[in-house]
Amino acid sequence: MKENLQPQVQGFLKIFDPQTNEIFFEGKNAIHFENMSEALAQSLANKGLGYIYQMSFGNGATSVDPTGIITYLPANTTGQNADLYNETCRWQFINKHGYN
Repeated sequence: MKENLQPQVQGFLKIFDPQTNEIFFEGKNAIHFENMSEALAQSLANKGLGYIYQMSFGNGATSVDPTGIITYLPANTTGQNADLYNETCRWQFINKHGYN
């Protein structure tokens, strides 16, 4: 029996136009490791709520200069300050049991 569990999680994102099927981006996406570790711990403790509580979107991680060169800032997914560079939208959901 294996005693050390080392989960491997990868994020993947596909952004496309459903009308034309044009793909704007398809590739790996950063994982917020603290959120993932909390979700795994809750699931192992049989306390996983099994729903999405919050979704946040933002901008500011990329810039395009006048010549068209795209600059990507590093993923901000670890440490106490892990967050979006500039949050522009946040949705919070309440499940059918009323938990927030």
